[in-house]
Amino acid sequence: MATELSDFLDPGRAVKAAKIHDHMKVADFGVGAGFFTTALARAVGPQGRVFAIDINRDLLTRLAPFAELEDLMNIDYVQGDLDEPHGSSLPEGCVDVVMMANILFQVEKKDMIIEEAYRVLRKGGRLVLIDWKDSFNGMGPHKSAVVSREEALALTTKGGGFSHMEDIPAGTFHYGLILKKKG
Repeated sequence: MATELSDFLDPGRAVKAAKIHDHMKVADFGVGAGFFTTALARAVGPQGRVFAIDINRDLLTRLAPFAELEDLMNIDYVQGDLDEPHGSSLPEGCVDVVMMANILFQVEKKDMIIEEAYRVLRKGGRLVLIDWKDSFNGMGPHKSAVVSREEALALTTKGGGFSHMEDIPAGTFHYGLILKKKG
């Protein structure tokens, strides 16, 4: 049976399901091709702000002209190593939401990226975590790199840093979680 296009992760649909809206400040941890960055920038509107953070400056440089074509001038491009302390270089408690889409499986120091998300979120802020459910015949990460939904929940809720609020639809191949910062 062929997979329908709608079964794949749709950044716009995921951002809407995560209830990201006008005037919010959002950090996009690990922008990659920028599909979530642009969806976030549209969702927060001109009065909102998106901090697009990636270790690879070339990805940020490539994303900027595409965002400008859409007149998305509410994006700040930040080169940062997110699995290092203060790797985003954002101030403490400065954002409403941290988006981590398809990045958790890539970082070595998973605890550090979760700590960085916690640090930059305001009290009661939300972490939106979307990642691969599995490795699908060469599509997605290598099986050994997959971080399951259960592992992601354990990683984010240990020590009481985050509480699980809800799951969001993320297509057939991904899971989506919304977690709330405690404290």
